[in-house]
Amino acid sequence: MPDYRSQLLDAYLIPGSVWYTLETFRDGSRALKFLVILTQIRSDIFYLRTTSKGGHFQRNPYSSYIAIPMETYDFFDVETFISCDQLSSRPRSDFEELANKGRISYKGRLSPEHSAMLNEKLKASKTLSAAEKAYVLGPLAAATATS
Repeated sequence: MPDYRSQLLDAYLIPGSVWYTLETFRDGSRALKFLVILTQIRSDIFYLRTTSKGGHFQRNPYSSYIAIPMETYDFFDVETFISCDQLSSRPRSDFEELANKGRISYKGRLSPEHSAMLNEKLKASKTLSAAEKAYVLGPLAAATATS
């Protein structure tokens, strides 16, 4: 019998897709977050987190982010910031487990314009390494061109 949840992830876990889940941070704290998928490399999914607290980005001249105005998308009901300064990853198996437990949900996809802006900000990021940039720029650029 086919694994339909895995097929669903294959269809929607793509560059520029937006997901909603409970995230655990390095300090052990947890919060509900939107995740913007960048790419899948081997068995790891690379993504960026969003926040509605943009003051840090606006005060830091080295910060690389995009601001999405409130209600641009149905799923962002407040002004939302996508930081391009910290790449996150987790095994695909984590996404599968969250999906099986109903603890992650697909919300939609960034527009080609926002994907292109994100791509440019990732290229310009002063905090991502060259290797990190190499992981994510190709797939995101491809998604921008085909969306």
